[in-house]
Amino acid sequence: MDNAGNSKKERVLCQKCHKNPAQITVIQVIGGQKTELKLCEKCAQKAGYEDQLRQFPQNEEGMISELLSKLNEEVEKEQNLFCPNCGLTFLEFKSALKFGCANCYEAFEKKIVPMLSKIHHATWHVRRKPGGEQSSLTLKELENKLEQAVKDERFEEAAQLRDLIKEQKNDLG
Repeated sequence: MDNAGNSKKERVLCQKCHKNPAQITVIQVIGGQKTELKLCEKCAQKAGYEDQLRQFPQNEEGMISELLSKLNEEVEKEQNLFCPNCGLTFLEFKSALKFGCANCYEAFEKKIVPMLSKIHHATWHVRRKPGGEQSSLTLKELENKLEQAVKDERFEEAAQLRDLIKEQKNDLG
């Protein structure tokens, strides 16, 4: 504390050279034991952390700038995504939540599948017969979808499919 009673920020020196201020904290967990090593930039580079240092922005401003840049790239991708058949853009679809034609499903598939998974907790559709009666997928179709869901590690979907298969087998007798 200084004379006015304000606390001073303690200056931590590099634990390797003991000369320069520590700017980087290296945390290692080995066998459940956590160790921290505070290094200056020069000692961190000498210790082989140079590649890891390049991966991260050097300050908060750089980090924010990098995040905004990635967000802008994603928005640009969505603006340039459109259905080649009817010309509907993905942003127009997101706004109206209606497709322009049947080809929109294929044109926007990579964006739509994650949305459907979040909304419906599944990416398959159970058909309906005229009159509102449910007609489930065939047993073979369900088993194929289950196999693929397990391969893709979509375990919630796999559990739902397993339950549908069990239900359908019980209905068959």
